[in-house]
Amino acid sequence: MNLRPSEIYFTQSSISSIFGRRTSHRSKEIGDTLDDLAEGRISIRSIPKISVMKENGKWWTADNRRLWIFRYLEKLKKCTEIPVAIIFSIDSRKRSSTNGGTDVSICRGRSPGGFWHRKIESIKIPDKHNNKDVFTGLGVKHHANNQIGGTFSDNKILECNDVPIKPVEHNQGVHTA
Repeated sequence: MNLRPSEIYFTQSSISSIFGRRTSHRSKEIGDTLDDLAEGRISIRSIPKISVMKENGKWWTADNRRLWIFRYLEKLKKCTEIPVAIIFSIDSRKRSSTNGGTDVSICRGRSPGGFWHRKIESIKIPDKHNNKDVFTGLGVKHHANNQIGGTFSDNKILECNDVPIKPVEHNQGVHTA
């Protein structure tokens, strides 16, 4: 099956600028991969398929860095559709989007590398479903601790660069001057 990148929504609010160590593009900046694709040094077929899940009428992916690249390629008119694989669940740790999955930022304001991304102002797409309550499904297994959660909430463990980020704990009743 093929989809336009603009038909796929991000599950995370932010992504690392570098591919993880378990990928074929390990330690490479996502902007450099975008440049390689835009200039024909590598083909779309050299990038693993994006896995997508349909929920609430929207296609979602946990492959957020690859989607970032493909959204730019679509805006640059370098691709119209990409091959996708259908899955039936997405790890709840990858579900941190707060804008309906329409856009994603780079962790800690880092540069994604490369230069082709600078030719496009934004890869944000309109949320046709106007759905800020992004996920309503039941929890899925966490890779790290093999637990199954209940319904999704705002109390998630977020990831950046494959390192868990603990939610901020508010000190109740403690005042600092």
